[in-house]
Amino acid sequence: MHEFAYGLTGENPFHGDCAHPKFPRRVSGGSSSGTAVAVASGLVPFGIGTDTGGSIRVPASFCGLYGLRLGAGHPWMSEAFPLAPGFDTPGWLARTAADMHAVNRALLGETLTAPRKPRGCFLDLASLGLALNATTAKAVRAAARRLAPPADRTTRDQITSAFLGALESYSILQSTEAYGVHADWLDRHRKHYSDTVWALIDRGRNWTQTQLDAAHIKRAAIRKLFRSYFRGYDFLVMPATPFPALAKSDCTLENRNRLLTLNSPASLAGLPVLTLPVALGNGLSAGLQFIVPSADSPAIRWALETYPG
Repeated sequence: MHEFAYGLTGENPFHGDCAHPKFPRRVSGGSSSGTAVAVASGLVPFGIGTDTGGSIRVPASFCGLYGLRLGAGHPWMSEAFPLAPGFDTPGWLARTAADMHAVNRALLGETLTAPRKPRGCFLDLASLGLALNATTAKAVRAAARRLAPPADRTTRDQITSAFLGALESYSILQSTEAYGVHADWLDRHRKHYSDTVWALIDRGRNWTQTQLDAAHIKRAAIRKLFRSYFRGYDFLVMPATPFPALAKSDCTLENRNRLLTLNSPASLAGLPVLTLPVALGNGLSAGLQFIVPSADSPAIRWALETYPG
């Protein structure tokens, strides 16, 4: 897996990168990369992972899998080494909708089908000012239409306004928590960290109080937005990745930020997310985030029945 679970690609300079199971020159996504590859390769029917800022959502999307991230603060995280305790979330990945439903039923209990069709809408990536590549955009929009219509202009503008700045706020708060975990040995054992991960953790001690306060305000605004949204809707659908699995040379800070732009809002809100695979027609895949207010939402079962892959 990615070093200290701090990355979205599956690269690890000490133990080797986790390659995509079908395209060995591309990465699997991370940080739950080993789990994703084992499931996608057919070695196991499902596997557990964690998601802090997309670490189930991204590998599920890249490897064409279903993934479920539970809510932040779930007690199952108590026995895991933390990345950022306030954001770390357990979950799992499965190859098919039927497998995902079976795992959900076994681990979370039976969820009844909603008495009515759940209500939701699709937030197009263009609303966030971040363009998908053309193939991904076309496939994601077509897949989302199976679940929900596009958000109306008012709803879209409200969500977009709340999401602006989410990446920066997430980066500040998450890295501050990560530094708190590593503070006692970050400098003494620097040689045991890769330069990239060390720098990501180190920035957590350098934010000003003004930056921290602004980040907390943004997180509160996003949580308020979701509370308001879920009074009228049962789910929100939005892209999980703006592109398919990346080649090693494309694993850049810019592309990391593009992934986090999509995944950080749900992470800041601490919400559960079901990832649904989107086939791109060339063997590669992207994904949809199916964001719900709670992990026992009947909308999850409805989505798995409606979107069998």
